[in-house]
Amino acid sequence: MLTTVTLDAPIIDDHRVTFSWNVEPSSTLYERDTTFYLQFPDDVDCRAIPERLWWFVAFTCLHSHWLLLRPCRIVIPVALAEGESEFWLRLMDSEIVTLEAHRGTRFFDRCIEIIEGDVVLPQFVSMPDRGICACAFSGGKDSLLQAALLNELVDELILVTTTSPMAPHEDHVTPRRRYVLSESSRRLDARLVEVTSNYRGLWGLGYAANLGYPLAVCEMSDMFLYFVSLLVSAVALGATHLFLASEAEVQANAASEAGVVQMTHFAYSTITQQALQSLLAPLGIVYCSLTSPLHNNQVQRLLWSRYAGVCELQYSCWLVKTNEAACSACSRRAARRAPPTMSLPKVLS
Repeated sequence: MLTTVTLDAPIIDDHRVTFSWNVEPSSTLYERDTTFYLQFPDDVDCRAIPERLWWFVAFTCLHSHWLLLRPCRIVIPVALAEGESEFWLRLMDSEIVTLEAHRGTRFFDRCIEIIEGDVVLPQFVSMPDRGICACAFSGGKDSLLQAALLNELVDELILVTTTSPMAPHEDHVTPRRRYVLSESSRRLDARLVEVTSNYRGLWGLGYAANLGYPLAVCEMSDMFLYFVSLLVSAVALGATHLFLASEAEVQANAASEAGVVQMTHFAYSTITQQALQSLLAPLGIVYCSLTSPLHNNQVQRLLWSRYAGVCELQYSCWLVKTNEAACSACSRRAARRAPPTMSLPKVLS
């Protein structure tokens, strides 16, 4: 059955932007709502952001969901830039190859269509390079190491964190997280920008798994949320160099007859980062990771051996409860079976 997803124009206020869409027929992918917001602090002026960028944000956040709604038609009221529609379709093609390979199925056909409207948006105007850098920051070992590295290399650093609770997990709302965020920015002498959103509370966590995919919806889309929070905050504050941490393990890929199969955490692979940067090039944005050459254990070792001033702030366990303080060395995580997302399909590797 064909699903039609109709996107409304974003509603832009001074420091808040709301995205809404309609899904017909309705889908249990969205348990609560088909609307999400991004709430920015007072020093981020949403009205100063190019309108075209808000549509980039919408596509970045929502396109991974369309992979699960196939076959589907996406209807928008605006005209994308030349070649942009095909860009999104090809990006989704590559993501579909990855998802189907990990599921062990062959549903590779392109069955997503984008129907554009006739409202023409202004083109991007390149931002001046003022040498300001911004990085996505969670307090996890990857983002903490990357922030510490950047603190050595640049004169002005912005840490952008995204707070978006997702029941039943409590990691975004613990007192320890509040301490880590404020203390990290203080010790690194960096500007902290916090973006809040209801995005991660929209869907049923098990929807993708129920379709046979070896991952949760949040694993497909969380990093895209963190990236757009970083992107909008950076543009508003004049930063053109953007970083989101990504480890070497995520860069593993394998060839199949249908295309390149990535790790299931494709949302923050360097392949995906470079693809998204290509659309943002006219805006003057550079997007990458400083940690992509490093393996997980190397990230951990470098953080604790080189950055004694911040290493104990490491905080990245999604299993943590409200009154707990834990890092990715959490014994509960180590005791759990290694998730299937950490390896390529055996048939292809």
